Amino acid sequence: MQTYADFDCNGSDSGDSLVPIEFEVAAKEAIKTATANGRIVVQAAGNGNCDLDLAGFNGMFTPDDASQDSGAIIVGAGEKLTRNKAYFSTYGSRVDTHAEGDFQIYTTGYGDLYSSDGENSWYTASFSGTSGASPIVTSAAISLSSLLWEYHGSYWDPKEIRAVLRREGTPQQGGGHIGPRPDLRKQVESMVNRHLQLQSADFDGDGKTDYAVFRPASGRWYIRYATGKTEKIRWGKKGDIPAPADVTGDGRAELIVFRPSNGTWYIYSWDPLKAFRPIAWGQNGDLPVPLDYNGDGKAELAVYRRRADAQSYSHWYIRYSSKASEDIIWGEVSDTPMARDMDGDGRDDLVIFRGTTGEWWLRYSATGASQTVNWGQWGDIPLTYKDKLSRWNIAVWRPSNATFYAKNITTGGSNTVQWGEPGDVPRFGDTNGNGQDEYIVWRPSTGQWWNLTTGKTVHWGIPGDLVMTK
Repeated sequence: MQTYADFDCNGSDSGDSLVPIEFEVAAKEAIKTATANGRIVVQAAGNGNCDLDLAGFNGMFTPDDASQDSGAIIVGAGEKLTRNKAYFSTYGSRVDTHAEGDFQIYTTGYGDLYSSDGENSWYTASFSGTSGASPIVTSAAISLSSLLWEYHGSYWDPKEIRAVLRREGTPQQGGGHIGPRPDLRKQVESMVNRHLQLQSADFDGDGKTDYAVFRPASGRWYIRYATGKTEKIRWGKKGDIPAPADVTGDGRAELIVFRPSNGTWYIYSWDPLKAFRPIAWGQNGDLPVPLDYNGDGKAELAVYRRRADAQSYSHWYIRYSSKASEDIIWGEVSDTPMARDMDGDGRDDLVIFRGTTGEWWLRYSATGASQTVNWGQWGDIPLTYKDKLSRWNIAVWRPSNATFYAKNITTGGSNTVQWGEPGDVPRFGDTNGNGQDEYIVWRPSTGQWWNLTTGKTVHWGIPGDLVMTK
C-alpha cells in the first residue's frame, strides 16, 4: 500500500508523490497497535521518489523519534544487479531495508509471461516497485521468524527484527538511502548471537570477564582484556559457533569453535608447545554447551540436540575427558539449553528455558532431581547470572521493552532493570572480578558495550560480530 503526500516531495509537481501508507494518520495508528502487540509489519516505501527526510514531513519519518515510530519495517526498491536505488523508489533515513523492484520479478498475475491456461494461471516476469520489494523482505522476516521459533521457541519483537534487517545485510550502492538488502546467512547469525551460551570469557585467568567478539566473516577473535590490552587471533571460519570454555582447568578459557557442518570442535591452545586435535562430537543442527558437568574443574564438550528421537525429546550428549560419554534426555522441541551450577555443588546442571511457557527446567547433575521455575514470557531472551555470593541464578531480557528481569532461585527475590533498546544483545559478566555479574548490553549498530553496574562503556566490535561475556 502507498499514499500521496500532501506536498511536492520529489520536485516533479506531477502529483506522483507516493509515500508509505503510514503518512495517513489512521493507518499509522493501526500499525502502531499491531507492532505494540508483537505483530511484524512490513510496509512499502512507495513509488514516488520522495525524500522522507524533507522538512515538509514535519519529522514524522524521523528514525530516532520514538513518538513518531510506528514500529514497521519500511522497504525501498533497488535495482536487481547494481543494488542502486530504483529511480522511482521513495527513500530516506527511515527506510530500513530494500529488495529488488526493477521490473524483473516473476510472480502471478498479468499474463505477459504465461497465460495459456486462463487467468487463474497467469504469470508475469516484470513485476516491480516497492510493492514487489516488500514481499521479498516479508519472506526474509518469515524465514528468520521460523528459524527462531524452531530452535528456541521464541519470536522477534518487531523493532528487534527491524534492527537486524537494518544492519545485517548486503549494502545498497548508489542513490538515496533505502537500506541494505536482506542476507539471510548473515542475519541468522543474529539469532545465534541472541542465544549464545558460554562457559567463560576469562581468557587470561585473572578472574575477570573480558570483552570479546568472534567475527564470522574472517574467523577472527578480538579480545579486550580487563587491563585494556587487546589481542586478535584467527581461529575458526564463517558458520562456526564460538563456544569458549576452560577445558584444561587452569582458569583460562580456551578459544573454541563448534563447526556444525561437520560436527567437529576446534580448540585453540594458549600453550605454544601444545596443540589440540579436532574432536568430532555432534552433528549439524546441534547447539554447543561446553560446561563442567562432573565437577573436575574442566569443561566437557557437550551438545544439545533437538528432536533427537521419535518423541521429539531433546538430548544432551556429553563427552568427558576420559572419552566416556553420556546421553541425557532433557528438554523438548524449541527449548533453549542454559546449563549452569544452580545448586552450588561444583557441577554444572542441565537447564532449559521453555520460551513458549516462560518456564525454566533444572536437572541437577549430582542427583538427577529436577525443579521447574516460572520466570519470563514468550519472546524473552534467557540468561544466567551470579549474585553477590557468586551463586548462579536465572534472568530474562525482554526485547519489547529492553528490560532485565532477574530471579534469585536461592532467596526467591527478584530485580527488574531497564537497560538498552530493542535490537541490543543482552549479557551478564563480571568485568571487575568481585564475584558478582553486571548488567551489560552490546549495541550491534555501533559496536558499543554499555555496562550499567560499573557505568563504563567500551567500543569493541562491529555489526555482525558474535559477542561474549561471562
